[in-house]
Amino acid sequence: MIIVKKIIMFSFIFLILISSTSCFKNNFEEQKEEMMKYLSEKYNEEFEYVNMNTQTWDKDYTEMILKSKKFSEYSVIVHKDNKTNIITDNYLAISHNNEIENTIENLANKVYENIKVFNDPTRIPLSDNIDVNITTDELLTLLITDITIFIYDENYINKDIDVKTFYEILKDKKYPLNFTLCYVSEDTFVKINRNNYTSFLTSQEILMRGDFVISKTLELSYSHWKN
Repeated sequence: MIIVKKIIMFSFIFLILISSTSCFKNNFEEQKEEMMKYLSEKYNEEFEYVNMNTQTWDKDYTEMILKSKKFSEYSVIVHKDNKTNIITDNYLAISHNNEIENTIENLANKVYENIKVFNDPTRIPLSDNIDVNITTDELLTLLITDITIFIYDENYINKDIDVKTFYEILKDKKYPLNFTLCYVSEDTFVKINRNNYTSFLTSQEILMRGDFVISKTLELSYSHWKN
């Protein structure tokens, strides 16, 4: 009799586990389909599924990672709020990336001569209130992004005057930015490109590095030089 009860009990537990697994799988597929469909329709773009994390116990959202067919080098981060069901993403930061770099480069060229500008698109989803047709200029007033500028100038004696001038230009444009200035030699400057620039940020080849933060209130809230 005891054996029979144990068999019934284990069978019951097994059925519960099977049922829970099936429900979880169905929920996973539903959320995956919903989030991918939402982004495809929102941007009229094709996305490739990478993975999804539904087990963010300490978060109030479900996270999915996609790849865009147009910008496959970056990860598109999608969040679905578990309470409001609002879906947000960082796709606009990615799709505007080239224009962001060009815009900042044009502004920086007013101060610095020989430069290379790189932007690391934020992985934080943007507000769902941002219009998909927003211009790059408008996006830069809303987006705190990380800009790195390499400057071929081995003397950098005017670095403090130049960064103040550059800050005033960005402030006039109302761009809150995190930006890093790296002074390098000509030999190092030639070697730097999009694929390797992050490895130079801590390299001994950097002659002088400055890290700066322009807050949302457009104050220069952090400024630090090191060599």
